[in-house]
Amino acid sequence: MYVNLSTVEAMQMSGTVPSGTVLVMETFATQSGRDNRFTPTQLTNVFVCEKRDGWRVNDNSGEWRSAWYSPEGSLVSSSQSSCIGCHARVRDRDYPFTLPAILTATKTNQKQSQETEFDTSVWR
Repeated sequence: MYVNLSTVEAMQMSGTVPSGTVLVMETFATQSGRDNRFTPTQLTNVFVCEKRDGWRVNDNSGEWRSAWYSPEGSLVSSSQSSCIGCHARVRDRDYPFTLPAILTATKTNQKQSQETEFDTSVWR
């Protein structure tokens, strides 16, 4: 998962997710290694979400909009309902499941891992 530099700089000062934030999440097929750790083998999806003041898809969306892309860069879906359906569960975190890891990464400037409701995510 990746976040734009202007967000990192703003969050270092405010500790909140500012308008203009762009989050990118890549998902990978994996294989299990001898040490029971997963190794990425192939990019499967790219998800992008952006926060802008005044964006309201519905009452459960915060100010976020999302899109899902194939590994080749083709738009798979821009339907907001599938993303909002899950992310509304963490509206108290301003919708990103990994907000604690994002905040820690902005304070330490180091890669962070976080267990989420969907498994482990890594922020760079």
